[in-house]
Formats: sequence, structure tokens, C-alpha cells
Amino acid sequence: MKNTVVLTPELLNLGLRKIDFGGTKTVEIIPAFDNCPDRWLEMFDRLRIQDRYDIPSGEGLVHIIISPEVKTVLNEIKRMPGRRVSGERAEAFVRNPGALLGPDAHKVLVPEAFERAREDAGISYSSFTAHILHDENGFPFEVSLLIEESSHGEIKSEYWRFESPEKLELFIKKLDGRIKRNAQCCIWEGYDLEILGDTHDQLIKLKAALAAWIKQNIHTHSEIFDLSLYSDRIEGFGEEKPYYSAFIARKSDDSSWIPDNVMFGISFTPHGSNESIAIAMNDKILETFRTKVEQASNTGKAEFDFPGCPKPIPTDQAQDILKIFDEVRQQVSKGEFSPKKQSEDKTVKPKIGLVIKPNIDDIDYIEARKILCSDGVAPRLPVALKTRQKLKQHQLDGVAWLQHLWSHTPDRCRGALLADDMGLGKTLQLLTFIIRCFEDDPNLKPVLVVAPVSLLENWLEEIGKFWFFRRIRG
Repeated sequence: MKNTVVLTPELLNLGLRKIDFGGTKTVEIIPAFDNCPDRWLEMFDRLRIQDRYDIPSGEGLVHIIISPEVKTVLNEIKRMPGRRVSGERAEAFVRNPGALLGPDAHKVLVPEAFERAREDAGISYSSFTAHILHDENGFPFEVSLLIEESSHGEIKSEYWRFESPEKLELFIKKLDGRIKRNAQCCIWEGYDLEILGDTHDQLIKLKAALAAWIKQNIHTHSEIFDLSLYSDRIEGFGEEKPYYSAFIARKSDDSSWIPDNVMFGISFTPHGSNESIAIAMNDKILETFRTKVEQASNTGKAEFDFPGCPKPIPTDQAQDILKIFDEVRQQVSKGEFSPKKQSEDKTVKPKIGLVIKPNIDDIDYIEARKILCSDGVAPRLPVALKTRQKLKQHQLDGVAWLQHLWSHTPDRCRGALLADDMGLGKTLQLLTFIIRCFEDDPNLKPVLVVAPVSLLENWLEEIGKFWFFRRIRG
């Protein structure tokens, strides 16, 4: 050999490669050192641990003399199948290589170099803090984790939100189990959440949030049966009988129940009447009805209109009616149909629950439309309105209407829709209404305006143009 080089490495550089197998962390370790020859890793994998390696390199030979400390660490790496470590052993290794490689690892590894290798491999730590938002009653309405991750000297943070109590419960169970096993981290939704000294305290907070979250979704029997908590359209509790039902009859009483003598249809009893009305269906109408039912079902519609029916037919009722038609048709073709048996074996069963008043025109609504009409009512303009500014007649009418509805809240009115076209002064009308409300009652709660951010400047311009700002009270 023309050239012979002797190397006596005292320090090792460990390259790392992260591999994920079904959520289990696996790390491949690549041992190296300064000026190591190209075939070093090949010879390391092929041979048993040596005190000396002779590795051909081009036209020369590289003699590598292994010190006792380096040999101890290399021996531990050699014992790993494929130089890989998985699961909890991998978690311990990436945090403290000496946990697997022995005390000599601290002598032959440079901590800063190991940290760089870990970051280059995309192996990072994430710490988390429970982030819980409560409503005015003290119940949580949002539970999330504030996750902070350090990478290449930068700290990134983001929130991971639990979409349901069930998802939060899954996380709590997993984290609790990892803590009990003295694990180093908990893998969750792609994050390696490090288990630190305060993790147990964060777990306690999340358990309390879960208990409160579940509790707020539980209603007592007294709450469920308190009709004052429901709309005025609710009549009470009991059996809500289907408005529509299947109608089956013989075309001629002189003939028996044979396929050509059977007539199908829908019957209903109009509100305020004791007599049922039947809509007979020939084959063509029945096929149209079946198509309507299929379309409503496929598109997720709860009901649909059908010619001759005074109000929409609930899709589930229509499906039950078709089921009866199909069963009767099959029984008639086999000569097994019995009207008495069919009456006893009703497919359509009444639903137990809230009974809704049948006709919206007959409901004794508190929100009587005549009371809410503002014809002839003059608007009350705010004192803070600049005297030189005049509202147009349609704007005055709009303000009067809003003030009139406001005077009937919350018993007779719970909302309004001001639907003027663009440019007709909706913002001015609303500001006039709001400012006058605060002038009449300075103790009113704050008003929440939900609007695109781009409109904020327009609102400020309107205030400056039409109002003496210092005179606005509230």
C-alpha cells in the first residue's frame, strides 16, 4: 500500500434517522467519527467489535485504533438489531443517550453535536399546557393543548383543540397510562409530548375540565319536562301521531283482495276536522311518489312537497308508507293479505316525545304580527345627533321600526332583519337605534357588532360624520 493512515478516535459522532412504524417511534443510529473512511459503517456492520480495524481506502489503508471507552459505546450500538431502537427505549435514548449506551457515552459524545443530530433528524420535544376557556356559568366551552416545540433554537407554539369530550377522554387515558409507566413522552396526533414535572398537574386540570364538560351536557328530568324551556309551538309531551298514513282499499267490494283490485293511497285528517281525506294513487302517481321519497332520502331532506297534500310529507313517514305498500302488495300476490292482521301489525308507530302544535296559523303566538307593526310610530332620535344632519324618510321609518320592536322584547319579539339595499343607510339606522338605546338606559349591556373587519372604518366614519362623539353616553 502506498499510503497508510492511523486514526485513534476519542469522540464519536452519532447520526440519527427517525422511522415511524404505526405510531411507534424508532430511531436508527449511525456511528461515525472525524475523518472516518467511506467503508467504516460497512465494516462496523459486518464484523464483531474490534480493538483495531484495517479498512482499505483507495490505494491506501486506514488503521483505526479503538479506545476502551469508544469500544464500550460501539458495543452497545452493535447489540441493537439493525442499529435501531424503538418504543420507550428510543424515547429514553433521544433524551439521554447514556441511558442506553452506558456511562462512557458521556465521555465520547459531545452534547451539542448530539442535539444537532437530533434536530437534523426531525426529532424534537414538545411540551404542553392545558388551555381551558369557560363560559359565564363556569362550564368549559373550549378545551385545548397549548403545544410548544423547540427546533433549531426557535420555539413554535400552537393550539390543538379537543373537538368532543370523548376525544379528551381518550387523551387523558393515554397520558395517564404513560405517566404510570414512567414513560418519557406521550405520542398524540403526531406530537411527541414530553412528560415533565408539571405534566401530572396538567392532567388533573384536564380531568376536571372533562368532568365539567360532561356535566353541562346532562339535563335533569325536571329540566327536560319543563315546557317553559321550549318554544311556544310545543304543546306538551306524549305520542306524536303521524299526520299522513297509508291508505289501502279494494277498488270494487264485489271482488276479493287480488292484485288488480287493490288501490293504494295516502290519507290525512285536516286540522279542525274529524273526517279523513284520502288521495288515491295509480301506478304512475305511486311511482312519482316513490321517486320523490328516494330523492329526499338521498339528499338528506327531512320532508318534501307532494301534489294534493296540504303540507310537506316527512321523509321517514313516507318511507314507512312505502314499506306498507310493498308488504301489502306482496301479501296480496300470495293470497295472504288480511286487513284485520294489517291493522294489528302497524309498521308506522307513534313517536314518544314533544308534541308540536299542528297548524302554525292557529298557534296563539305571543309574537302577534299586528302588535309588531310600527305604522304611524315616530322615531326617537338621539341627542348626540348633529343638528345639521338629517335622516331620510325611509331611514326614519327604519329607526322607528327597530325602536318599536325593541320595546316589545323579549316577550313579543326576539330579533329583526333590516334588509335595505346597499347604500340606503343601514349602518346609520343601526347607529341611531343603538345610541338612542344607551341614551335611554346607560346601564345597558354592551352591544356586539358582528361584521367584516373591512367595515370597521366605515362605522367609524359614520360616527364622526353624524354624531357629537362626546355626547354619546353609555
